[in-house]
Order: sequence, then structure tokens, then C-alpha cells
Amino acid sequence: MTMRAFIVVAFWMAVVSALPAQVAPRRPPAVEELLRNIGLRVAIESGRPQGSREIRLRWRFGPVSGAAAGSSGQDLQFVSHLNRSDPPPLQRSSELSPDHLVIAVVDGQGIVRYSQIIVDPRLIRGEFPDAQGNLHKDVFYRSDVEFSIAVPDNVEAAELLILTPGWEGGLRLSSTAALRLPEAARQ
Repeated sequence: MTMRAFIVVAFWMAVVSALPAQVAPRRPPAVEELLRNIGLRVAIESGRPQGSREIRLRWRFGPVSGAAAGSSGQDLQFVSHLNRSDPPPLQRSSELSPDHLVIAVVDGQGIVRYSQIIVDPRLIRGEFPDAQGNLHKDVFYRSDVEFSIAVPDNVEAAELLILTPGWEGGLRLSSTAALRLPEAARQ
């Protein structure tokens, strides 16, 4: 190696070693960590399941039927389930926004076995003109929605929790609705 090549290599080694270490961007807390922060026990398997169960739910707001008739609130109902030979879709990002909900699947022992982030199915956005023709963003929440979630076939699903993200004092989850699933939909 010539003296000039040696100086060039030494120079670049000095430059590289003087650079600050690469700082990883701050990641939002994982959903599992957020679930633990609200007191839930979490044991989610990392393997990819072979199949899944599609669980269809109906979520209503306003007057609640049954024992709570006459009161206002919300009503989460099981509609149906369907066994599928394909696994649940992969969660590409675990970042939460005010438009998302977290679905936690809880087994018979009260342990969260699976979680899924979905866009709030009640949410409707639109831009509408005012009297002068200027567009304004409007956000509406439907009072009666049906939606599906996919649960791995190897997870016992005794109960579903619907949780909403909040940012008061840091990212946290709060319970919005819960539903005990009928025996036929659990396995």
C-alpha cells in the first residue's frame, strides 16, 4: 500500500469513528406493553398460525336493549363466525392514532392471547361545502356498525375487548367495550 492510500484510508477511518452513533428513532410503545400498563396479563405467541376464525360483530350506540333498556350506552353483539384456512392478515404497523381501535382477544383464564389494531369502523370522514362553497372537513361516527376481526385458529377466544388509544399524559389504552363470546366461537 502506498503512503497516499494509507493516508486516505486513515482519514476515512477517523471520519467514520468521529461520527456520532446512529440513534434509533424513538418507537411508540408496543401494544403488548400498553395492554400490560392497564393491568392485563399478556402472553402472545409469535408463531404464524395456519388458519383463522373470522368473528363478525355488531356495535350499536344509543338506547341499549335487554336488561339495560331505556339507558343510553353501547351494545356489542356477536353476529357469526367463520373458520378459514388462511392465517389472519399480518399487522404491518403497530402505530396507533385517534382513528384506531385495539382488539384484545382474551382466553378463559383472563390472559390476552392475541391483539389486532383496526381502523375504527364507526368513523366516517367527509368534506362538505358551506353556504359560500368552501369545503370543510367533517368527522362522523355511525351509531350502528358491523365489522369483522380475524383471530388465529390456535387461540382460545373467550372474550373480546375493544380499547381506544388516548394521549393524556402519554399513550395509553382505555376500555371501550367488551363481549364474552359464545362457546361455538371460542375454538
